[in-house]
Amino acid sequence: MRITSKLAKGAAAFALAGAALLGTAGTASANPSAPNIGYGRVTSGPAVWCVQHDLNWYIKNAGYPSDPPYGTIPEDGVWGPKTEATVRWYQRRWNSIDDGVVGPWTGHLLLAYTDDYYNGTYSGGPGYCWKYLPGDY
Repeated sequence: MRITSKLAKGAAAFALAGAALLGTAGTASANPSAPNIGYGRVTSGPAVWCVQHDLNWYIKNAGYPSDPPYGTIPEDGVWGPKTEATVRWYQRRWNSIDDGVVGPWTGHLLLAYTDDYYNGTYSGGPGYCWKYLPGDY
């Protein structure tokens, strides 16, 4: 085998490995088997806590401390009017339908753009909240 052929094969293998690695980096996607969260759906427990925590993380870290309707909200795991209003505010920030329900799209946005420590990443795997937030993205 000629040296140029070996170099070409080596470069191709290196490029494929790099592409595979880049394809796994990024943020976590939402869990397609998790139920929607909000009134008439899941309204207490870890799923609600994850929503509340992620919303507060976004408010504190994305530079919106005075913009949401109540500032930060209690992370008590109980769905209430403050949590719903803050979900609606978050949905409007992303030009989504502000229905106040954490469904597949809102779940994806929360996982992808908030706290990686609790949500996980593609490269690091799912975090605690991944199993509770709905989505199919």
